[in-house]
Amino acid sequence: MSLEVGAIYIILFARPTEPGTYHWGLYHHCTPPSPIARYGSGYRFHVTNAGSLPGQFVQDFGMTSGALISFALVGLIKIGQLDPAYVAHLRMHLEQVDCTSPSPDIIFSCQVWVLKAIALLIHLGVVHCNDINALEREVCGFADQEWANAEGNKQPRPIVQSNVCTFA
Repeated sequence: MSLEVGAIYIILFARPTEPGTYHWGLYHHCTPPSPIARYGSGYRFHVTNAGSLPGQFVQDFGMTSGALISFALVGLIKIGQLDPAYVAHLRMHLEQVDCTSPSPDIIFSCQVWVLKAIALLIHLGVVHCNDINALEREVCGFADQEWANAEGNKQPRPIVQSNVCTFA
């Protein structure tokens, strides 16, 4: 499977210093391949703990043409579809997803933020998923299955469609 213009993906990166753990983000693919951008380009949405205080997360959103070329990329899972003309609206909504834990017993992380963002996208009708916990299990299983391939830099990295989400 190749990247589809308009598709929204969960994008996962291996953490070489913490085997079996992953950095989670969202990626909205906006343009097809071109001479300037071999794989096309899109918008990345994720949070990093690069705040001024330990454990402080900040949003990091922006265009990229390098979604498929990171050494640490594990793979992408398609979860939704949105016309690229609406990327500014998507960004506006995702900016509202705060960097706080939904519960005192859950430690905030990039994974928690992505799941909160997906819950919002489900509410907005952009992602069609009846069981976000099943989606989380699917993503974790995919990541664990692909860990060794990412660590060994096996190319190309997988792009798959979620079996939990539905598509029109």
